[in-house]
Amino acid sequence: MLILGLVGVLIWALSGNPDRASEGQPGSGGRRPLYVKTGHSVLSAIREAKQGDRIVVQGDIEEQLKLDNTNKAYARDLTIEAAEGKSVVWSMPQSANTNYFIELANVEGWRIKGFHFDGKDQANEIIHVRGMCPGTVIENAWFQNFKTRAVWIMNCAGTAEKPLSLSGLHIATQRPIEAGMVLETKKKWEPDHLQHIQITGCDFDGPFTKAPILESSDVGTPPKEDIKFQQNQHRVDATKPWTTNIQAVPPAAAPVK
Repeated sequence: MLILGLVGVLIWALSGNPDRASEGQPGSGGRRPLYVKTGHSVLSAIREAKQGDRIVVQGDIEEQLKLDNTNKAYARDLTIEAAEGKSVVWSMPQSANTNYFIELANVEGWRIKGFHFDGKDQANEIIHVRGMCPGTVIENAWFQNFKTRAVWIMNCAGTAEKPLSLSGLHIATQRPIEAGMVLETKKKWEPDHLQHIQITGCDFDGPFTKAPILESSDVGTPPKEDIKFQQNQHRVDATKPWTTNIQAVPPAAAPVK
């Protein structure tokens, strides 16, 4: 029996399950953080987490994440963050057989912050957000090595009280890329609009062929309300000055592919 018990512990330790250590500040739910070590899984931590929990990633990870919370399978108000004082790189797995990296749909009150996202020149976009996402925040993050755009906001809405917020993002490319961020409305997706979104204090560093921030639609002029841009800036390269207070470029004649 003792041998069986030790085997069970070893299997659990190698499975990528997160640790709920006694150290660290509790989340809003009063529970201690879930810690994700290098090589372990953020998704495992998300599945274990309860409302208000903090998930702290302590070292570099490679993981694709595709979550649709339409059926409320995952908790609200989660914080997923890089460990304080560490430069944590979240990379696209080299073994990935699809070009999505992180896709979040219908997540409420999530906060993702502090990561250096690396698409490894495989990901079309780093983060794709869609659906109803009131109170969700992506902040203080770095984006590099993506194919077409770093952030893709599609048919997405917050609420007046709890907008979707993107702040302090650093999006960089040295080669011509379509856009740093795309806000898009597509047919047959819900919601059928963009609403209550705030984009604040983001840097767009590189030669974007269409625009640093691009609006796109395949439904003509897309319905939108309360989309705010504040203190965002762009430069073509390190030898050029920053253009400040940039806004989204209106939809082109053809939608972004």
